Amino acid sequence: MWLPESSPLNRRKLLTALLAAPLGACGFTPLYGDNTKASIARGRIEVAKISGLMGFKMRERLTSKLGPATNPSHLLRVTVSVSSQQLAINPQNEITRYSLTGIAKFKLRHNAADVDVFDGDVRAFSAYSATASAYATSIAEKDARERLATTLAEQISTRISLSADRWLG
Repeated sequence: MWLPESSPLNRRKLLTALLAAPLGACGFTPLYGDNTKASIARGRIEVAKISGLMGFKMRERLTSKLGPATNPSHLLRVTVSVSSQQLAINPQNEITRYSLTGIAKFKLRHNAADVDVFDGDVRAFSAYSATASAYATSIAEKDARERLATTLAEQISTRISLSADRWLG
Protein backbone atom coordinates (compact mmCIF):
# COMPACT_ATOMS: atom_id res chain seq x y z
CA MET A 1 0.00 0.00 0.00
CA TRP A 2 1.33 3.41 -0.90
CA LEU A 3 0.87 6.47 1.35
CA PRO A 4 2.22 9.86 0.39
CA GLU A 5 5.09 11.17 2.51
CA SER A 6 3.08 14.26 3.46
CA SER A 7 0.27 12.37 5.20
CA PRO A 8 1.34 11.40 8.75
CA LEU A 9 -2.32 11.48 9.79
CA ASN A 10 -3.17 8.71 7.30
CA ARG A 11 -0.27 6.65 8.61
CA ARG A 12 -1.49 7.03 12.18
CA LYS A 13 -5.00 5.96 11.21
CA LEU A 14 -3.66 2.94 9.36
CA LEU A 15 -1.37 1.98 12.23
CA THR A 16 -4.20 2.37 14.76
CA ALA A 17 -6.51 0.21 12.65
CA LEU A 18 -3.85 -2.48 12.25
CA LEU A 19 -3.10 -2.53 15.98
CA ALA A 20 -6.78 -2.62 16.97
CA ALA A 21 -7.76 -5.40 14.57
CA PRO A 22 -6.47 -8.29 16.73
CA LEU A 23 -8.46 -7.04 19.73
CA GLY A 24 -11.75 -7.55 17.92
CA ALA A 25 -10.69 -10.98 16.71
CA CYS A 26 -9.88 -12.25 20.20
CA GLY A 27 -13.29 -11.35 21.63
CA PHE A 28 -12.11 -8.31 23.56
CA THR A 29 -14.94 -6.16 24.84
CA PRO A 30 -14.53 -3.13 27.09
CA LEU A 31 -15.75 -3.43 30.68
CA TYR A 32 -16.92 0.15 31.05
CA GLY A 33 -19.03 2.13 28.63
CA ASP A 34 -22.56 1.97 27.23
CA ASN A 35 -24.28 -1.41 27.06
CA THR A 36 -21.50 -3.26 28.90
CA LYS A 37 -21.48 -5.59 31.89
CA ALA A 38 -20.60 -2.74 34.22
CA SER A 39 -23.28 -0.42 32.84
CA ILE A 40 -26.16 -2.80 33.59
CA ALA A 41 -25.32 -2.74 37.31
CA ARG A 42 -24.60 1.00 37.49
CA GLY A 43 -26.83 2.71 40.05
CA ARG A 44 -28.51 -0.54 41.14
CA ILE A 45 -26.20 -1.46 44.03
CA GLU A 46 -26.37 0.27 47.39
CA VAL A 47 -23.11 0.05 49.33
CA ALA A 48 -23.71 -0.49 53.05
CA LYS A 49 -21.66 1.50 55.54
CA ILE A 50 -18.26 -0.03 56.27
CA SER A 51 -16.75 0.65 59.69
CA GLY A 52 -13.66 2.77 60.24
CA LEU A 53 -11.76 5.31 58.17
CA MET A 54 -10.66 2.63 55.70
CA GLY A 55 -14.28 1.56 55.39
CA PHE A 56 -15.33 5.12 54.67
CA LYS A 57 -12.71 5.40 51.92
CA MET A 58 -13.71 2.02 50.47
CA ARG A 59 -17.40 2.95 50.44
CA GLU A 60 -16.62 6.25 48.69
CA ARG A 61 -14.61 4.44 46.01
CA LEU A 62 -17.16 1.65 45.55
CA THR A 63 -20.00 4.16 45.19
CA SER A 64 -17.94 6.08 42.66
CA LYS A 65 -17.17 2.95 40.60
CA LEU A 66 -20.61 1.30 40.86
CA GLY A 67 -22.59 4.52 40.63
CA PRO A 68 -24.80 6.19 43.23
CA ALA A 69 -27.71 3.91 44.13
CA THR A 70 -30.61 5.66 42.37
CA ASN A 71 -32.82 2.57 42.17
CA PRO A 72 -31.07 -0.08 44.30
CA SER A 73 -32.09 -3.68 43.74
CA HIS A 74 -29.03 -5.05 45.54
CA LEU A 75 -27.11 -4.34 48.75
CA LEU A 76 -23.34 -4.76 48.98
CA ARG A 77 -21.91 -5.51 52.42
CA VAL A 78 -18.15 -5.45 52.96
CA THR A 79 -16.02 -6.37 55.98
CA VAL A 80 -12.35 -5.45 56.08
CA SER A 81 -9.48 -6.77 58.16
CA VAL A 82 -5.94 -5.41 58.12
CA SER A 83 -2.81 -6.96 59.56
CA SER A 84 0.54 -5.26 59.97
CA GLN A 85 3.96 -6.86 59.69
CA GLN A 86 7.39 -5.46 60.47
CA LEU A 87 9.53 -5.60 57.35
CA ALA A 88 12.81 -3.88 58.10
CA ILE A 89 14.84 -3.31 61.22
CA ASN A 90 17.93 -1.09 61.26
CA PRO A 91 21.19 -1.79 63.18
CA GLN A 92 19.81 0.16 66.18
CA ASN A 93 16.98 -2.41 66.34
CA GLU A 94 14.34 0.12 65.23
CA ILE A 95 11.57 -0.84 62.85
CA THR A 96 11.87 1.20 59.65
CA ARG A 97 9.29 -0.39 57.34
CA TYR A 98 5.85 -1.92 57.79
CA SER A 99 3.72 -3.97 55.43
CA LEU A 100 -0.08 -3.91 55.61
CA THR A 101 -2.19 -6.77 54.31
CA GLY A 102 -5.87 -6.09 53.76
CA ILE A 103 -8.58 -8.65 53.20
CA ALA A 104 -12.08 -7.55 52.24
CA LYS A 105 -14.96 -10.03 52.22
CA PHE A 106 -18.06 -8.97 50.37
CA LYS A 107 -21.62 -10.20 49.82
CA LEU A 108 -24.09 -8.87 47.32
CA ARG A 109 -27.71 -9.41 48.34
CA HIS A 110 -30.79 -9.15 46.14
CA ASN A 111 -33.20 -6.93 48.12
CA ALA A 112 -36.52 -8.36 46.91
CA ALA A 113 -35.55 -12.05 47.00
CA ASP A 114 -33.53 -11.61 50.24
CA VAL A 115 -30.82 -13.93 48.93
CA ASP A 116 -27.07 -13.55 48.41
CA VAL A 117 -26.34 -13.57 44.67
CA PHE A 118 -22.59 -12.99 44.63
CA ASP A 119 -19.81 -13.05 47.21
CA GLY A 120 -16.08 -13.29 47.48
CA ASP A 121 -12.97 -11.87 49.04
CA VAL A 122 -10.08 -9.82 47.78
CA ARG A 123 -6.60 -9.20 49.14
CA ALA A 124 -4.16 -6.33 48.72
CA PHE A 125 -0.88 -5.13 50.16
CA SER A 126 0.57 -1.74 50.99
CA ALA A 127 3.63 -0.56 52.91
CA TYR A 128 5.00 2.50 54.61
CA SER A 129 8.24 3.69 56.18
CA ALA A 130 8.66 4.57 59.81
CA THR A 131 10.67 7.67 60.63
CA ALA A 132 12.06 9.24 63.76
CA SER A 133 8.97 11.43 63.90
CA ALA A 134 5.88 9.73 65.34
CA TYR A 135 3.68 12.22 63.49
CA ALA A 136 5.28 11.51 60.10
CA THR A 137 5.00 7.77 60.70
CA SER A 138 1.34 8.18 61.61
CA ILE A 139 0.66 10.12 58.39
CA ALA A 140 2.55 7.50 56.34
CA GLU A 141 0.47 4.72 57.88
CA LYS A 142 -2.77 6.60 57.22
CA ASP A 143 -1.75 7.10 53.58
CA ALA A 144 -0.88 3.39 53.22
CA ARG A 145 -4.28 2.42 54.64
CA GLU A 146 -6.02 4.76 52.18
CA ARG A 147 -4.11 3.19 49.27
CA LEU A 148 -5.05 -0.22 50.58
CA ALA A 149 -8.74 0.76 50.81
CA THR A 150 -8.69 2.09 47.24
CA THR A 151 -7.06 -1.06 45.88
CA LEU A 152 -9.51 -3.35 47.68
CA ALA A 153 -12.49 -1.30 46.45
CA GLU A 154 -11.17 -1.40 42.87
CA GLN A 155 -10.86 -5.19 43.03
CA ILE A 156 -14.39 -5.60 44.42
CA SER A 157 -15.97 -3.27 41.86
CA THR A 158 -14.15 -5.03 39.02
CA ARG A 159 -15.32 -8.47 40.16
CA ILE A 160 -18.89 -7.23 40.55
CA SER A 161 -18.83 -5.54 37.14
CA LEU A 162 -17.39 -8.62 35.41
CA SER A 163 -20.05 -10.90 36.85
CA ALA A 164 -23.08 -8.57 36.68
CA ASP A 165 -24.64 -10.30 33.70
CA ARG A 166 -24.80 -13.58 35.68
CA TRP A 167 -26.62 -12.37 38.80
CA LEU A 168 -28.46 -9.22 37.68
CA GLY A 169 -31.71 -9.95 35.96
